Amino acid sequence: MQANDVVFYSPFQRFSNIDDMLIYIRSKFFLKKECVQINLDNCTIQRMEKLSHESTIEDVKSLGLYPLYTILNESPNIFLCPFGIHEMPGINISKARESYELFCKKFWPTHIDDPRATSLKYDKNQTTVDFQHLSEEEKYVYGPWYLAYLLIQKITRCNKNDSAVDKFSRYIHDVIYYLDMISAFELEIAKYAFWDIPEKELHNLPSEIICRRKNFKKNFISSGKNLERIKRICLNAAMDTLWLKGCQAKSALDAPEDLDNGYKLTETWLATTDEKLYKSSNDIESIPTKNGFGYFVKVLREEEMKKYEYWNIVDSISDGILIQRFIQRFLSNKNNFSSKMNNISNSINEIEGELKEYFDAIPA
Repeated sequence: MQANDVVFYSPFQRFSNIDDMLIYIRSKFFLKKECVQINLDNCTIQRMEKLSHESTIEDVKSLGLYPLYTILNESPNIFLCPFGIHEMPGINISKARESYELFCKKFWPTHIDDPRATSLKYDKNQTTVDFQHLSEEEKYVYGPWYLAYLLIQKITRCNKNDSAVDKFSRYIHDVIYYLDMISAFELEIAKYAFWDIPEKELHNLPSEIICRRKNFKKNFISSGKNLERIKRICLNAAMDTLWLKGCQAKSALDAPEDLDNGYKLTETWLATTDEKLYKSSNDIESIPTKNGFGYFVKVLREEEMKKYEYWNIVDSISDGILIQRFIQRFLSNKNNFSSKMNNISNSINEIEGELKEYFDAIPA
């Protein structure tokens, strides 16, 4: 595979090359009557927009789409979904959809449109995607992750004089207050967000740690100079998190989706050209389980990180709170997440309001 090629995230499988993927998909199909769905993210669909009716396989290769082409044409019973269109403002959706359909027609001629497929309703004049302008259903889907990333941004600015440990403690307690739910994925991102380490000291650490921190920051917690920029960063991070967690949830279901042809849809993968997102997804590894949401996560702690008091403390804090909440949930079987989600818009308005006050106080 080339450096700019599309890559595939599978929550519970790791492949070193396309041939291994093909063997895995074929074995599922022929031995178990199981199928895989591949979701395309925004970045991959944007690559398709560079194709035309005159494009050739060489153009597909130059755009990094050849691995996708290979899997679609050499695997039986693959399902493909242009899910990344949901991430786009309405003004870009028509072109994106046409480009996706052209790619399928020209470079996957054996494909069959799913009669159950639905079309996304959108405002063709919309130029930006803003959380407050989403539908109620979309707010419910993206809300928990958008709120979590907003909290990280708010605490980083409004509590900048707090210690790194105090910032993390505030984050975990605020998430409980607003959602009554702690996601291990965003919890790990928050730990890196509040890790205050001088750049010179950071560069003495192993390259794996440096790259992980860099990818997390760029993908989920990059900096912004005004509220509108922060809101876009957080919503993009929420959408990226949805790609990954959607794959995890779908692939962990105890009851796979039955298809009309006698097969079952048992796994969902993500096709992306966003290298930092792909690397981040592999740095927080999913472990299937029948408990809870469907998976645990496994994170990395190199020996060099264990030497830092910060990491020992924040890991101890999060482990203690998670264990305590698990016991409480087991004993009481109560969860306020649903009622908290009914108030998600007001909660987000409150956090955005605090960020607005912060930016308004900055001299022009």
